[in-house]
Amino acid sequence: MVLGSLSACSNENLVTDTQNTTQAKTYTVSIPATMGSDTRAVTFDNSTTPPTAVSSFTTTDKIYVYNQTKEQMLTGYLTPTAAGKTCILTGSITGTIAAGDQLVLLYNLTYYSSDKSECFFYYDEQNGTQAGVVDGAKAMVIASVDGNDLSSATASFQNVQSMFRFQFKSGENAVSVKSVEITPYNNGIALCYFPLKASEQYADLYGLFGLYVKPTSPTSGPIYAAPCINESVGVGATLTFEVVDADNKYYTTTKNVPAGGFVNGKYYYNAAPIDLGAYVLQLVKPTLSRSDGGDASKLAEAWSGRCFMIYSPSKSGAGATGITMNMSGTCTGY
Repeated sequence: MVLGSLSACSNENLVTDTQNTTQAKTYTVSIPATMGSDTRAVTFDNSTTPPTAVSSFTTTDKIYVYNQTKEQMLTGYLTPTAAGKTCILTGSITGTIAAGDQLVLLYNLTYYSSDKSECFFYYDEQNGTQAGVVDGAKAMVIASVDGNDLSSATASFQNVQSMFRFQFKSGENAVSVKSVEITPYNNGIALCYFPLKASEQYADLYGLFGLYVKPTSPTSGPIYAAPCINESVGVGATLTFEVVDADNKYYTTTKNVPAGGFVNGKYYYNAAPIDLGAYVLQLVKPTLSRSDGGDASKLAEAWSGRCFMIYSPSKSGAGATGITMNMSGTCTGY
């Protein structure tokens, strides 16, 4: 009789404990973290051999959390308590977590969604500055749970993209760059990277247009970019650079990649400007107008500045009206 009572009590406790480990709740988080090189708050030192990029956390960074064991995105995010190479990540997150679960921490995710397959880092349309480099990193930790408190061993973040630095010239003359597109031979540069998809981690569109960089104003100084390399594909043996300068001249050249290809998390530095040779075309923009007075084009903002982006009205169906587009003058190279 006593044994039967003990058995019933034990089973009841076991069920309660199981429910506690699977019930969603809000956790107060404290996780120590370190940052790899080439990430936000980057300080580039090009005087060293090889050149280095030293990075640190900033207190405005957001770190989202995915429970890989439960296959669940958690609600909320963490922030660094202080700027620097090391910090403590704190905040509140809500979800289902048990001790021993594997958690993936996503640093500066471009787009967060409760659906893991929709979370991504976005790399296109960068502005070429150090401050504007697109960055992202991830780390994995094992959860320790004490009531509503969540902690882990140190999260060591690893970068999910590379850093490039380059300049251009034409013969002995520096080229003032208005836009540049970098196209890999194997289409291996990602426009979007989906870090939590079980397969096809890179967007279906990766590499179709290359990596597009448009400085806020033309510059002959160093241009910085952060490409995310699809390492399973690789960029191939060459990169093609298509450049439009401040005078609307179009240049193109192809360069060999380093032996072994590019690896995410590294800093690649061109010690000397890349020689584009003579310009290929003097681009001449036609005149565009539209009957509704809207934005006629996004010329020089897409695909090396040589394509029109025409936006039509969004209305459709009954009552929708068309617009008249007018083009005049000379068009060369678009």
